[in-house]
Amino acid sequence: MQNLIQAIWNRPYLGLLVALLLLASGLPTAHRIEISGSLSGFEAKQAPIFEEAQRFDSLFGRADQLVFIGLKPSGEGDFWKACAQLERRCRASIPGERVWSPRAFALRYFNLADPEHELGLDSQLSLLKSHPQVGRLIAADKQSVLVVVQHNLETLPETFMESLLADSYDGAETPIVYSIPQLETAIRNSLIRDIVLICSLIFVLVMGYLVWAYKSWKVPLFSLLAMTPSLLFAFLLYGLFNIPINVITALALPVVLVLSLCDSVHFLGALQHEGSQPASLTRLAVPSLFSSLTSAAAFFSFFWSETANIQHLGLITGTALMAEFALSLLLAPLWMKHSHINSPAPKVLQATLQHFQTQKRSWTWGFALLGVGALLLMPSLRFHSDPEAFYPRGEAITKAHDHFNRQFQSQKSLSIWMENPQEKPKFLEICQSFCEQWKGKDGLVSAELPMQQSEWQEGLPIPLPELNLSSPASPYYSQEQQVYKADFKFESTEQLLAFVRDSAFQSQLKSLDFPAYTHSGVLLYEYINQDLARSLFKSLSTSGLAIIFILWLLTRSWKQALIGLIPNLLPLSAAVWAFTLLGVDLNLITAITAVVCLGLLDDDTVHVLYRRMILKEPLGGLEHSMLDSAILLSLGFGLFAFSRFYPTQVFGAVSALVFIVGILGELTFFQQVLDRFGRKD
Repeated sequence: MQNLIQAIWNRPYLGLLVALLLLASGLPTAHRIEISGSLSGFEAKQAPIFEEAQRFDSLFGRADQLVFIGLKPSGEGDFWKACAQLERRCRASIPGERVWSPRAFALRYFNLADPEHELGLDSQLSLLKSHPQVGRLIAADKQSVLVVVQHNLETLPETFMESLLADSYDGAETPIVYSIPQLETAIRNSLIRDIVLICSLIFVLVMGYLVWAYKSWKVPLFSLLAMTPSLLFAFLLYGLFNIPINVITALALPVVLVLSLCDSVHFLGALQHEGSQPASLTRLAVPSLFSSLTSAAAFFSFFWSETANIQHLGLITGTALMAEFALSLLLAPLWMKHSHINSPAPKVLQATLQHFQTQKRSWTWGFALLGVGALLLMPSLRFHSDPEAFYPRGEAITKAHDHFNRQFQSQKSLSIWMENPQEKPKFLEICQSFCEQWKGKDGLVSAELPMQQSEWQEGLPIPLPELNLSSPASPYYSQEQQVYKADFKFESTEQLLAFVRDSAFQSQLKSLDFPAYTHSGVLLYEYINQDLARSLFKSLSTSGLAIIFILWLLTRSWKQALIGLIPNLLPLSAAVWAFTLLGVDLNLITAITAVVCLGLLDDDTVHVLYRRMILKEPLGGLEHSMLDSAILLSLGFGLFAFSRFYPTQVFGAVSALVFIVGILGELTFFQQVLDRFGRKD
């Protein structure tokens, strides 16, 4: 190793050459880099439940081919004429589309039932709300209606949404419009904003901290030299691996940026306290290599997940971390030879380290209580993956989505669908009878069935054309394909899950003489919850074992390797406390906090073990670089609070807390453990 370091030391510009070669190797695929607002990639595609969901979409239409339009009376003009104007605008923009609207039904019904037109619009909407089918197109507060547009285009005309919002409707307020393409555009724009803003803030904050800590403008310039190629190479990996940048995989960029900074800080610490010489670089190269291996192993453990986005995050970040270590090591001689740091560390940092040295015992007892409390709190952790959590905050589309959820219960629907490929007799009647028996279940708000009567008890039998079973546009039954669908709506997602899990329901569903399935977004994300819990346990176990093995390679002692894992597990107790006390659910991003932090916390552990157990030396100046890197890690991840995505904000805040607790443990608890148990047998 010493010969290799000496060779690198004698070639200070080798790092620049390697950085240029790495970037050049990725540039040809840069055109393939895609920033995507799609929420696909959360599903486990090999799981039967997602295969059934794809089949359901092929039969009844994809969600991204629906446009939801909320229209509210303005109090002036003819509201139903305004509704007709909106429908004409939709048909003119998208020829061949299907439109569901209560307007035609309302005009026919009230012309017959109320020829004198004595009922006002408020009364009409209240009456329509009680209709078995039309009621789903009336808002819960009975103050607006829902117009649903279904199309079979891959992409909507670019001006469609703008024209709907720009047009004036005499008798109605400006429509509220929601569609998946709108959402994806908003997510994409927010992602670009997040990446640029957070990475820029990290650069600015880091530069400011380094100038303050080292009292030199040259230091941050050389740190910038290390951080920039690492970040650019991580960016090019998306093109190399043909992976889109989305709300999950985008986390790799700021993570790599912060970690490249921490490696440079360790080299700067060696320069400040041990001088510019090959021996200083050697003392850091070995532990830096092993710490990069443990961090990469933690991210590669994400391959246990069935979710493509999590797997892609692990692949990008793990690969980038190994490249980042190589770049930092190769660039280190350049800045170590051309930088001279003579000023001491700021007094506040020196006082902090002095406090840790004198109060080790008190902090150790505090960590013991923290760990015991976390064990007691762990059963209360909840997994709840919800795509709505990834809706960007402050965007108009998010407000529109919240409106439709409140007024039309769009996320609490369960579809029961059945197929009759062998054309068995009385298929429709059997399906209808099966679904009818569940209409009295607790929490069931409404049940929409193909053969359900579409008139009020006190009204006239005037069904909507698209609800007529003989119509090819029926959303409930296809005579040609022999497919039946019933829609159940519940008051809460918990009641929907309880209904599906009911043993009597499942038993009868399986006893039918033809294929029968249940479909709901709630069920899909419940499966993701279960996969998340399974994969999180596997990832933590795999990364923990990998860390122990890598620490054994470093120390050649199983006891020291196991001891080295302890200071990495205890800071995770802070995450358990944060999630439980704040009532935060674990989701696709927040759940990986434990694995990410476990992989990053070991960085200081490896340096401490190498310095004390291999070199048999006190920490010395290493304490300063450890404190600096912990502060910068906490600040860097804390900047995730500026994200527009709530799970990313939680991930950053909890990670920052864990890193603060981690440095406290490394400088106090871990030192006590090494003093007492760290010697080899």
